[in-house]
Amino acid sequence: MKRTFILITFTGVLAKVICAPVDVQPCNEEDSECLTKLTKLIYPSAITGDDKLGIPSSDPMKQEFVEGKFNTLTYTLTDSTLKGFKDCQIESTTAITDQNSVEFKMVCPKFEMTGHYSANGKILETDIKGDGEYRLDATDVYITITAEIKKTPRDNGKSILSFEKFKVKPKVRGVVKIDLSNLFGGDKSLADPVLKMLNENWPIFVEELQGPIFDANVGKMRNSFNKFLELITSDNILKP
Repeated sequence: MKRTFILITFTGVLAKVICAPVDVQPCNEEDSECLTKLTKLIYPSAITGDDKLGIPSSDPMKQEFVEGKFNTLTYTLTDSTLKGFKDCQIESTTAITDQNSVEFKMVCPKFEMTGHYSANGKILETDIKGDGEYRLDATDVYITITAEIKKTPRDNGKSILSFEKFKVKPKVRGVVKIDLSNLFGGDKSLADPVLKMLNENWPIFVEELQGPIFDANVGKMRNSFNKFLELITSDNILKP
């Protein structure tokens, strides 16, 4: 079936480009165990990237701009650096053939993100206003990524693959720590109680507010992976 290319090509591409020599055996689309094994083999090198090919590392990841707009709060994160993707472990990989998609489930021990923030609004009915440096730490993060696959024909009659639309469902099973400098213009009498509230009550609001951050970071990682996918045609590793 044509949909067999969904993950086989993805993993094979990365293996041939950045992991060679690696003994990669193609999988049937129904074989989730095989697909998971291949993804586990490829993921660490895919995150590392390759400077010679112009593909940046996804760890650390530079993120220029993230914006979150909600009913009671607006925030921006700029000039950010994210660390943690390199330590994530693939838990499962499943091809969703009727949707031409693939689903990855992964566990990440820790994320650390730093940079500049600006925030204005309310969190849990508490005023928050600031513009300064920030640090976010999260432990034991469970992530599900579902990505659509596009097959694009080339002039030579061959095809390449790319990850297109995607959905990210993160779940923090550990702890989130938040540090924001210059809250309320540096007035500690106002800032300290708010920081205390944020760090004590993060499970209530983080799930809602984290969406733009994960979308931006996974989107940037996807773009790097797609550069690898341009380097080889899908028929090189399809299982008959």
